[in-house]
Amino acid sequence: MSYPSDAAEWKILHEQLKEALQKEVYIMRELLANMDQEELSLLLNDQGSINELLEQRSRIIERLSSFRLCRIDATEKIEKIIAKGNVPTTERILPSEEDTSTEILSLRDQLMALTEQMNRQQTQNQYLIEHPDHTRIAPRESVQRAKRKASVATYQIKK
Repeated sequence: MSYPSDAAEWKILHEQLKEALQKEVYIMRELLANMDQEELSLLLNDQGSINELLEQRSRIIERLSSFRLCRIDATEKIEKIIAKGNVPTTERILPSEEDTSTEILSLRDQLMALTEQMNRQQTQNQYLIEHPDHTRIAPRESVQRAKRKASVATYQIKK
């Protein structure tokens, strides 16, 4: 790095960025799981579960927002260090020779993939909300097959 006085701060900011991204990926996975559960609840027409899931989602989104703000703050600080004499490019912000850069880029790719999955899941859930009669499945109890009766061997007792 061309600014030795900023090298320590630069490393600290990269670690903060990596940690914020790790937390963001974790929370986005939690959010995707919540959306998957919503789909199942929509299919089962379980309004109680849907309401509970939406309350949970609200809390998840609040946590996600705070991690995103941390990520954005760390990124802006890194850009300021780089911008002291250079144009901030991805290569300057995340140099390929740094291990943290590789980890950060991997986490970024995971975020992008999760965002894509969440968009697909949201589309699916929205379809189920808009077309309630075409997608419902019966509750589990009525779907079960008739249980087999146990076979019992009987012997005639002669008196």
